[in-house]
Amino acid sequence: MNSDQAITGMEKRVLDNLSTAILLFDREFRLQYINSSAEMMFGVSARKVIGTPAGELVSCSGNVVHENLKGHCRPASHSLSGNTR
Repeated sequence: MNSDQAITGMEKRVLDNLSTAILLFDREFRLQYINSSAEMMFGVSARKVIGTPAGELVSCSGNVVHENLKGHCRPASHSLSGNTR
């Protein structure tokens, strides 16, 4: 994510206070944001996992996670703050 796609302080506060686990990835499926519920679910600290490829966050053989995400995800045309790319 570049600077115009980064979440705002208010958006971060909202996401951090959700009881639902939220993970945001860039186009290469590297983790760019993880909220506190997801930190608890995965048992990790955001500081340690930001930038980690999706496939390294869960235990699967081969390139299964990346390939499944690539096949089911399409790039967003807007960031959370509504800015276009």
